[in-house]
Amino acid sequence: MADKIEKGPIKTEDYPISSEGNVDLIIAHELGRRLSVENFRDVYGDERIDAAIRDQLNIKAGFVEQFKKDVDNAVKDIQDPDLREKEREKVRKAMIRGELRNKALETLVRENIEMGNWFGENAYAIRTTEYDDLKNGVDVVVEFDSEDGDKIALSIDVSLKASTVHRKIFRNFLKIKNGGAKVEFFASQIQGSNFKGEIQGVIPVAIGIDGANADAFFDRQAQMIRLEKSIDVAVDKGLKDTLQKKYDELFIEAQNDPIQLVYINEILAQVIRIAEELRGDEKNETLFRSAEKLKRIFEDILEEKKKRGMELGVLKKDLAYLSIVGAVEMRTKKASA
Repeated sequence: MADKIEKGPIKTEDYPISSEGNVDLIIAHELGRRLSVENFRDVYGDERIDAAIRDQLNIKAGFVEQFKKDVDNAVKDIQDPDLREKEREKVRKAMIRGELRNKALETLVRENIEMGNWFGENAYAIRTTEYDDLKNGVDVVVEFDSEDGDKIALSIDVSLKASTVHRKIFRNFLKIKNGGAKVEFFASQIQGSNFKGEIQGVIPVAIGIDGANADAFFDRQAQMIRLEKSIDVAVDKGLKDTLQKKYDELFIEAQNDPIQLVYINEILAQVIRIAEELRGDEKNETLFRSAEKLKRIFEDILEEKKKRGMELGVLKKDLAYLSIVGAVEMRTKKASA
């Protein structure tokens, strides 16, 4: 089984019950759970790990520079120096909050796939190392332990912006033509597996939900984290039982959240298109078989959710969802033209 990093204690009272406080709490709750490249020294040795750490720092430095440029570009047309500085600070804070919200969403996607069975009982999800997130554009890897013994990995790039996710779709199709995605520091979560190392030929997909529709998701998860802490410290049995009942209610609500239908539909649309584009491509035959199997897996998952009465509801108008579906339809039309 993969190495685990124990999370440190957090004080929920340090995080106010607010939109920002909830996001910060979700991120803090995951700190220490995410694998680090340091966990792979036994696999790769010191030289490879030290090089990866340097590479990671360089990539982050590049992102910092690009961040500064983006902020400057957003305020470049403001002539008044004082007003420009005020607006620059406002833009900078908004962009930082956006990045934190995206990190929180990555965390919740992994947790709900794993704990809420969003993608079925045979799906195992893991947050990638920060290195693979930055270098290879993979936020989450989902493994499927199928009945025939074949193990399939799906790499997921999580987004909160419709414009961003549209771009990621086309980038992933380029990856597919070049053999798929790779994760250099991967630790299998499938029971009985002790694999640690690099995986290649992974089907990459992008998933998204608009920021406005994620707020309730954040709020509920933060409430569950606070309840967990309160249950742990509660001494009175009656209070403990009341808190546990509320937690269980929220857990069931999370299991039935229609956000999972958004993601399932987004992934299914992409793997169907990927399979079609790889059909007959001899050098990518293995990828084609993986896409076909993922297609069947997600068709079965979707059917099971529908049998339970789950519906997209208002989320069928989610901007990120429409952007992904539209990008796939555009590529399909182009291929048939």
